[in-house]
Amino acid sequence: MASAQTGQVPQGSLQVLPGGNVLINWGSEGQITEYTSNGEIIYHAFLDSGILAEGVQNYRAFKYPWIGYAAETLAVAKEYDAQADETIFAVSWNGDTQVNQWRLVDDAVVLRTVNRTGFETVVSLAGKISDAVFVEGVGIDGAVLVTDIEDYKQRAYWKTQQVYFSA
Repeated sequence: MASAQTGQVPQGSLQVLPGGNVLINWGSEGQITEYTSNGEIIYHAFLDSGILAEGVQNYRAFKYPWIGYAAETLAVAKEYDAQADETIFAVSWNGDTQVNQWRLVDDAVVLRTVNRTGFETVVSLAGKISDAVFVEGVGIDGAVLVTDIEDYKQRAYWKTQQVYFSA
């Protein structure tokens, strides 16, 4: 059992996973455990809800591959580091799990391609890079999944406008 505190449980579930591991949901105990085929615990979680922790229950638990799709636009922050003479880009697409690589592109020329390194990937290019550079998120099959080209076009438009304010 997951802990000495876990006894008979109403509810709960058991899922046999590929490779022989099993995932047990301890139901009214608010705990989930994954065991290897030889009985070793490789994952254990307490489902906790702050002040409600005493009454947490979980009817079923399942383990499947998860694919995240971003509901937000691509987030790109760019900063020039004069001391290092490089431009640093921080790229993120909140919620997405499909982007495999990020590409920095200038006028259809790929300047640099890097592997995604997690929630936010930092990419640097030597020198001070123009605002014309945009970012593409590329899937494992090479298809462009997202780009910030529209943001680039808006930045370019507003730089050409002279806006006057009066009191």
